[in-house]
Amino acid sequence: MTAHPPHLHRLVIFGATGDLAGRMLLPALYNLEAHGHLTADLKIIGAARSDLDLAAFHASVRENLDKRVGDIDEAVWAKFAARLTYCRADVTSPEGLSPLAAALQGAPAVFYLALSPSLYGAVCAALDKAGLACGDCRIVIEKPIGHDLKSSEAINAEVAQAFDEARVFR
Repeated sequence: MTAHPPHLHRLVIFGATGDLAGRMLLPALYNLEAHGHLTADLKIIGAARSDLDLAAFHASVRENLDKRVGDIDEAVWAKFAARLTYCRADVTSPEGLSPLAAALQGAPAVFYLALSPSLYGAVCAALDKAGLACGDCRIVIEKPIGHDLKSSEAINAEVAQAFDEARVFR
């Protein structure tokens, strides 16, 4: 019998200020909030290189939602914004992930790589070396992974160094 994975309370979006997060992920998460499909204790941590404070991150998310969702329900926005935090981080080095480690406070997370696949291996290695790729953590990687079979196999092998297959979602 297989044990169920633990309930995860943290979603970290690497590349949170980028195009994929702005066009797809954050609007989808807002809509999940609007329909009551997010657990009450879920925190969403945006991580990127951009030097933003929380207010600027919230303004950026709101701007993207205004463009893509249409009419924003202010009560839903307030609830969604309360989940959102921001962490400036260099995702390719263990030292650069120190602010994220502090923000997670030891809680396991789902890491969503809204980044170029060429960075997947470096990010996974940095998460592992920083002690953030714990057994209860999961990682989500976007397809296409690489530009051909050889590059896809290489990237998947790098990801597998930090996350076993059961913890990788594509």
